[in-house]
Amino acid sequence: FVKTREAGYGDKAPIDIAAWDLAARLMGVPVWKLLGGSAAEDTPLYRPVQGPTPDDVRATARLRLQQGYRRLQVKVGDDPIVDAQRVLAVRDEVGDDIVIFADANCGFSLSAARRFVRELGDGAGIFLEQPCATLGECAALRSSWAGPMVMDETITSLAALLEAHRLQVADGVTVKLTRVVEAALAEMQKSLPAGITTTNVQFRQATFIDAAIANVKRVLLE
Repeated sequence: FVKTREAGYGDKAPIDIAAWDLAARLMGVPVWKLLGGSAAEDTPLYRPVQGPTPDDVRATARLRLQQGYRRLQVKVGDDPIVDAQRVLAVRDEVGDDIVIFADANCGFSLSAARRFVRELGDGAGIFLEQPCATLGECAALRSSWAGPMVMDETITSLAALLEAHRLQVADGVTVKLTRVVEAALAEMQKSLPAGITTTNVQFRQATFIDAAIANVKRVLLE
């Protein structure tokens, strides 16, 4: 298989991952320990809390706590009143020791975002993640929201990060590496000679995985 003319890293990756998993199972240890991660510090993760109604998100929040998560994310950005009710239901269910991210993914207009934070009240322990589509709108929201704000979709370059810091809207930043790389490639394209183009597809993880699986299937069948 590895000597097949068209085989490359994309073909070998699933086999490599499976081999590590098999070795760890046979040894009865987690993969991270085989990879030398025993000295690494724990990294807190958050998990989405799904559900269209307050009762739905309460039930999901209870499940997430049972699974060991201490940070929860509630997707918002639709109806500001209903969204606030859902976030507050999770807060009431899990208590003040659990951090909650209310992630709008740019879904709120400025007026809707202002209504949303009014409904939240003091918003204790709630991080507002990318409420509006632009840094300017998020900065304008600051007059209505004193709590922490996390930027995500708007951070596509170092310049955007510095601008978010200047506007005081970035108490935290979620960096999507793929998006940043593609923005850099798009900027690079402007200075390339005629006939030379960049392509983004190889940087998308899902595309890489799909291509790798398809290659393995083809090679195994052949």
